[in-house]
Amino acid sequence: MWSPKDFINGTRSLTNAEKGVYIELINRMYLMDGPIEDDDRELAGCCKVHLRVYREIKSSLVEKGKLRQNGSKITANRVEDELNIARSVREDYRTRAQRAGKASGAARKNKALAEQQAELKRTYLSPSPSPSPSQDKKNGAANGGIQDLDAVLYQRGKAVLGANAGGQITKLKTEYGVGGALEMIETAAKKENPREYVAGALKPKPKLPKLRGPV
Repeated sequence: MWSPKDFINGTRSLTNAEKGVYIELINRMYLMDGPIEDDDRELAGCCKVHLRVYREIKSSLVEKGKLRQNGSKITANRVEDELNIARSVREDYRTRAQRAGKASGAARKNKALAEQQAELKRTYLSPSPSPSPSQDKKNGAANGGIQDLDAVLYQRGKAVLGANAGGQITKLKTEYGVGGALEMIETAAKKENPREYVAGALKPKPKLPKLRGPV
């Protein structure tokens, strides 16, 4: 981060001409987000000084540790330090944003699942009158209404597909989830042969043959 106080303290040993060139060069480094091309003629023009004067000033700045030549590039240690800090901060913000996005996505997914479960319960778990104590004792708590979606799935599935369709219902649940399986069963109920319809939906899709290249 640019600090006027740090700049003043750090450039006390520089002449006004050196300060002018130094300011021009480091601003260009900040603009380019790193080292710049060490082109004396071009940079002398940018600094509005004669080429010979620019080279003398640059040499002095290098000797005083303000500039550093690296191959075809020229940089400044302070600029590199500041840019590294800025990159670290940006990366930290990016990581936090990604985490927040994932958390938000998970929250939306959980909300959608909860809404789906609620809709399934409204559709399939219609409330029934509470049994009398004698009925409850005789028939068990199940008379109070099914409260489990899995139980609803298997109850409805067997009613549509047959009493021995437990394995087929389990495959539907594995393939489509409880909600999807219930929807599939309701669709099958409208078919002439529900069990055959479900078997067709569960049938593995044939694999396409691999294309052979020219012989």
